[in-house]
Amino acid sequence: MISCIYEIRNKINNKVYIGSTIDFKQRKATHLKELRRGKHANSHLQNAWNKYGEDNFIFKIIERCSIENLLIREQYYINLFYGENCYNIQKIACN
Repeated sequence: MISCIYEIRNKINNKVYIGSTIDFKQRKATHLKELRRGKHANSHLQNAWNKYGEDNFIFKIIERCSIENLLIREQYYINLFYGENCYNIQKIACN
């Protein structure tokens, strides 16, 4: 298992979704399952996925960190990208 901060990046417009997890492989699989079924909780990300297609998104670890620091580091990246360049709906990192 890899605890980390990750991004889901749209290769067309460079917008990102920022998340954190204690198990990147499992979290990626969950995102893919939901997006492919059209049932992702984040409507901004789901709409972009539907519009641009799976091949135009990349999942990437942007920082490995301890479990204790996950939310702090996730918040850092949300603050960095939030706005027009970000699919995150919530401004505050939470589990």
